[in-house]
Amino acid sequence: MDASLRLECLDDTRQDTLEFVANWLMAPSDDQNILWLYGVAGCGKSTISTTIARYFRDLGRLGAFLFFNRNNASDEPNTVIRTLSYQLASFDPVINAAVCAQIERNPTIIDAPLHDQFVELLQEPLKSHPGLNNQGPIVIIFDALDECASPESRRDLLRILSRELAKLPLVFRFFITSRMEIDIATAFMDRHNIMVRELDTYTEANTSDIALYLHHSFATIRQMFALETYWPGEERILALTKHSAGLFVFAYTAIKFIGEGPDPNNQLDIILQQYPGSPESTLDALYAAVLNQMPWEEEEFTFHFRTVMGAVVVGKEPLSDTTLDRILGMDIETTTPSARILSHMGSLLSWNPGQGVRLLHPSFADYLTDHDRCGNQPWFIEKSIACQRLAVGCIRTMKTELKFNICQLDTSFVANDEGLGLDDRIGYLISPHLKYACCFWADHLQTTNSVPEIAAVVEDFLFTQFLYWLEVMSLIKEVVHASQALQITARWASLANNNEVVAFATDAHIFVSTFSVAISRSTPHIYMSALPFSPTESIVAKRFLPLFPRAPSIEVGRAVRWPAFSLVIEGHKATIFSVAFSPDGKRIVTGSSDRTAQVWDSETGTKVAAPFTGHKDVVFSVAYGPDNTRIVSGSADKTILVWDGMTSEKVSGPFIGHEEWVLSVNFSPDMKRIVSTSADQTVRVWDISTGTCLLEPFREHTAWVFSAAFSPDGTRIVSGSRDKTIRVWDSETGICKLGPLIGHTEKILSVAISPDGTRIVSGSQDNTVRVWDIQTGEQVAEPLKGHMGWVLSVTFSPDARWIISGSRDETIRIWDAEIGQAISEPLVGHMDAVWSVSFSPDGKRIASGSKDCTARVWDASKIHGAFYRSFYQFVSTFCAKIPKTHLQMQNPSVIVTIQTSWKAGCWGNSRSCYSGCLISIANNRETAASRLLNWVCDTLYRAHLGQSVIRNASNSLTNNLFRE
Repeated sequence: MDASLRLECLDDTRQDTLEFVANWLMAPSDDQNILWLYGVAGCGKSTISTTIARYFRDLGRLGAFLFFNRNNASDEPNTVIRTLSYQLASFDPVINAAVCAQIERNPTIIDAPLHDQFVELLQEPLKSHPGLNNQGPIVIIFDALDECASPESRRDLLRILSRELAKLPLVFRFFITSRMEIDIATAFMDRHNIMVRELDTYTEANTSDIALYLHHSFATIRQMFALETYWPGEERILALTKHSAGLFVFAYTAIKFIGEGPDPNNQLDIILQQYPGSPESTLDALYAAVLNQMPWEEEEFTFHFRTVMGAVVVGKEPLSDTTLDRILGMDIETTTPSARILSHMGSLLSWNPGQGVRLLHPSFADYLTDHDRCGNQPWFIEKSIACQRLAVGCIRTMKTELKFNICQLDTSFVANDEGLGLDDRIGYLISPHLKYACCFWADHLQTTNSVPEIAAVVEDFLFTQFLYWLEVMSLIKEVVHASQALQITARWASLANNNEVVAFATDAHIFVSTFSVAISRSTPHIYMSALPFSPTESIVAKRFLPLFPRAPSIEVGRAVRWPAFSLVIEGHKATIFSVAFSPDGKRIVTGSSDRTAQVWDSETGTKVAAPFTGHKDVVFSVAYGPDNTRIVSGSADKTILVWDGMTSEKVSGPFIGHEEWVLSVNFSPDMKRIVSTSADQTVRVWDISTGTCLLEPFREHTAWVFSAAFSPDGTRIVSGSRDKTIRVWDSETGICKLGPLIGHTEKILSVAISPDGTRIVSGSQDNTVRVWDIQTGEQVAEPLKGHMGWVLSVTFSPDARWIISGSRDETIRIWDAEIGQAISEPLVGHMDAVWSVSFSPDGKRIASGSKDCTARVWDASKIHGAFYRSFYQFVSTFCAKIPKTHLQMQNPSVIVTIQTSWKAGCWGNSRSCYSGCLISIANNRETAASRLLNWVCDTLYRAHLGQSVIRNASNSLTNNLFRE
């Protein structure tokens, strides 16, 4: 909504509140920089914020004004920091330059986690501005914060507002308004930097202001209708003032109702017939009085009211009457278009034909959908039914209007952003109702009951229109939303026990996630890259590839199944040295050289807590406690900290004692102790409650101690060192009970104890994994060999059957712990050293952290080597065709031959096209495999083998894909 359309306080009203807010924002303060004004719905918070915004805009001191609306899909918590940064950059050229510099340094920051955005787009640019503190206050306003999504989704935003804004220069003064929501109150109450003030509706000043507003408005109505100068009389104005119960929204809505009716006297009498009460009951009575004037005796009107207003209430953005007609099918199935319904709602809505419908106040939506307040009335709206109608309408719209190559693209060699006139074509060929349907069908579906009839509609859409829907999402730059929509659909279908939809949506989600870069950059690459490069067992490929006989095809080396990794977690800005699952398997904690630890949802990869920022140097090690809530971290700053995994609050520490980097930390099974190792050559045991060392440091190692772990019963500690030895200690006395265990020929970088407490596994710089008997110290089997680089991390599976190892060679290997043999091909996906690996408690997933700044989650049930093995088997045959002078790499593992239908004469560009395909397979990052593909394409080009490998066709994209 345009700020210029927002209402301000009437002159000479709300003077006390406006004066207090303005004075507070103008006054310098050494500790408080946020004023939170809260109050009940309809008490005038937004008019006050708009008036304050205009006041400071006139002074040239309004840095930003953000106002939220629950029906605006763009008002999401993840957009707030970006929007605030943009408005501040528009306000001040120096801030503009600093923000632009940050974006140039890190172009992906706009997609980074919220806290990272805050640091790079606000905190660092604002602190670098030398002249800010010499200026007057710069005011930033957030209005209706309670309208910003749901309490769950705005949790991280509230944490940043309540805790991080205090870190900004004090010249920035924040004014925030909202209702008294529990999550907002919890975040803002008792914070030293936040002034809290209630907007009281029962004051004499507030009552006088409402009376003044009514006098002013009735004067306008008298003039419009040529009424007597005394109308409506002081007595009736006082009665209406009393009816308002201190709510400006009541007074405003009543005036609209009175002024828009044919007889103002009659309209006023209708309102005054209601009895005043509490603020909520007063609003209920007003809304009921207005709605009662509609023709509810007509069953068709009642049905269409619920249909149209249901869509208005649950819609993700304001919908015009024409969009409502098309999505709801009202222009086809009935002669009563939505405009007829909306025309009755003038005093409750803001709407003009062809424009988006907006509720004048969110309290009206609350009333319509609250069963306790109007459940027995014909205008009651059941949200789940409204969402179902919208979901079905969206799918019906897509079924009708989606088609292949909807924007008539001629070639795959022009990126979406480079297409001449493509924006105009998108606006012309993708209607507003189709765009809405494509963006939000799944959002409405997830709140719909899982019934067979709806499941059948969803199934038919996915099985026939999926790729065409993906075209639109690519063109309107919403591919990320497409991936989320498919996850929502899979979860929804599982509730309906529709296994076919679950399987397809799951496969489609992997398809979109895997090829998101290629699809986002160029819509034709849905067909040119993603579809042909999908594995042979992909449900999407099986269903759609036969429909496009002239699409590129992989002749040799096509994968059978999707690679095993199911999730890539991005957010750290440097090496991830440590990963660990929570005991319930729902979260993953990571520690990084960017000096932070972070907690992620293990299913979605989203952050569930703000970054832990207490360390001053690299975080080498993190671990979850058995209680599922505590996290311990060890750092190069020589300290240990204990955190609350849900709130990011420090619980205890720093534990100080190590004289060099802390390289490893772990909890004891009883959560009373922590073991740590250090570059100071010691192992230490700490009391978690006091932070003191319980024992003298264990000093038998003669070099850095890289790793240590408690036994399952807590009685022993095993440690591995740069001195090439392993030692086993009594955890109560610190006496070395076993060792040194000698066998590795280089530094020991990682150790772990099996869940049954009988074996030790170790990983070393000698590229081997070794297994030891914890009682005798003897090696259980021959060294496990296969890694081509240092083994940086090892651990057992929960059932002790498997061992996993992460290596500097960028791979993860899985070994049978009993026989000492690899059970699969290496897991490939990371593009740099794998520093840490961890099993989920149920043994079904593996987490890994890497120098490539990502963590990955692998599906252990799908571990196989077919994808890479098939490429490797192809190499010996294919490479024999390439002259020896062009073989610049040994043992290449991936080479692809393609039959293509791209534009004739495009061989010179094939390298970028091929690498783009495989980069997508590697989850949007340039891996060793994609670098090899670059090399292969270059080699083929230089060797003039292009004609034998590439077959060209004409340049008509549409014809080529369908032509036999």
